[in-house]
Amino acid sequence: MSRKGDQESYELHLPVYKQGDDLAAHLRDFPHEPAKAFVGLAERYEAAAAACRRVAGVIAEAPLGIAVQADTHMICVEGPRGALAGLVADKVLTKSPFEEEEEGEEEGS
Repeated sequence: MSRKGDQESYELHLPVYKQGDDLAAHLRDFPHEPAKAFVGLAERYEAAAAACRRVAGVIAEAPLGIAVQADTHMICVEGPRGALAGLVADKVLTKSPFEEEEEGEEEGS
């Protein structure tokens, strides 16, 4: 997503990869306690769900102009400058690396 005018772009990074790989990570932590591994997996997915709900709530209350794009490994959220600041402050969203590149190009101009 490219920045236009007073728009800012951010990425949402969910703690989810692939269900088998996600569970395998917890099984490594609890190799003889699969129930604990499943609890860890549930907590991971609950954290992902909470982040999604947080973003949805901000988008629902934000002014028009919030855009979302997603593909296999990336979720981008773009909106008017400041509209997503609370999500950034709480580390739900992070500045898009593409946004940082554009800022560097502007400063170098």
